Amino acid sequence: MKSQLHNLWGHMEEMMQERGQVIDHPTAGSTHNRRVDANNRWLSKLTITEYLATVGQCGKMGAMLSRDTVRNRLEKGESMSLAEFNYPMIQAYDWWYMFQETGVELQIGGSDQYGNIVAGMDLIDHMVKNHYNAAPYTERKPFGITTPLLTSSAGEKFGKSAGNAVWLDATLTKPFDLYGYLLRTTDADVERFLRLLTLVPEEQIRSVMVEHQTDPTKRKAQHRLALEICRLAHGKDWAARTVAEHERSRRLTLSEVTSTNLDRKSYIPNSLFAVSSIGQVLVYAGMVESASKGNTLRQSGGLYRAKPAGKASDELEFEQVPKSPTSSLDLNGLLIQGTYLILRSGKWRTSILEVLDDEEFDRKGLEVVGTDDWRQRVLELKQRQQVKKTP
Repeated sequence: MKSQLHNLWGHMEEMMQERGQVIDHPTAGSTHNRRVDANNRWLSKLTITEYLATVGQCGKMGAMLSRDTVRNRLEKGESMSLAEFNYPMIQAYDWWYMFQETGVELQIGGSDQYGNIVAGMDLIDHMVKNHYNAAPYTERKPFGITTPLLTSSAGEKFGKSAGNAVWLDATLTKPFDLYGYLLRTTDADVERFLRLLTLVPEEQIRSVMVEHQTDPTKRKAQHRLALEICRLAHGKDWAARTVAEHERSRRLTLSEVTSTNLDRKSYIPNSLFAVSSIGQVLVYAGMVESASKGNTLRQSGGLYRAKPAGKASDELEFEQVPKSPTSSLDLNGLLIQGTYLILRSGKWRTSILEVLDDEEFDRKGLEVVGTDDWRQRVLELKQRQQVKKTP
């Protein structure tokens, strides 16, 4: 988390300098500074006795039970652990510690954090009034700012519309996949997201949108959004590399697919591929979150696979994967050179899956998306298939 934030700051400052925007750096004697802290620095020293004597005296049961998160759970008859119930007060203590140590007055959070922020304000007021040491910040007053949760025009939380969270960590969401996700932003959302999530000046956003409206099918606004966010998250070089890779993905060649330098390639051990359905393979490729959704994608006619454009051609072309649920689908028949499976969902989302020998897969220390133990998964699928064959 710390490294991600430092990277974001560094990339942001680089982009601001290029655009001639002012960067307010902390200087010697400055009244403000920027740092990332971890609450285990103080929570690891907090005893249960101290917690009950301080936070426990401030946290009133009536107020805690009235919080929406608690009340809604109780009204639905759902249980809540003691850890969950106490979380707002732990967050409140974090703020109190930073307030009395460095004078942190402001907490910013999403609208779902309103109750936790208020709990922190109450605790700070309680601690100051009861003469806990907060000098020289005793006269300061804590306050909070909440922002609406970022949602699409369809009311879905940004980053979770397909059920899979989108990460800024390249090990969790590849830059190519992040770019592709942003490229699928709807026309109804893209202008607002450019304003909220990027550093693009207002006049440039207006210009981009005018150009976009001349031919929305080219998705120029979405490409700008994807480029800006990829650069913020991963830097200038990675962003340029991702754009180039995306352009190549629209006209894939066999030599590029077989290249060991292709970043967006995923891998699967041969024994797992041999016992998996197309829906399960789509999960391993990171295209869907469940096999049932993968089967639905196929049956709806939205799944395509790549094949050589001709016997002597290096170029690849896409054709629709047979969508009838009653027809048997030979996955080996979808492979190129018996090794590569290239799938596309809709117009933009492409995934490249390489089938490796089990030993090579283990030797490279690879993992399969959607399963912690792929060998156990093989056994489960074999047993499931055996049950189906049993009369």
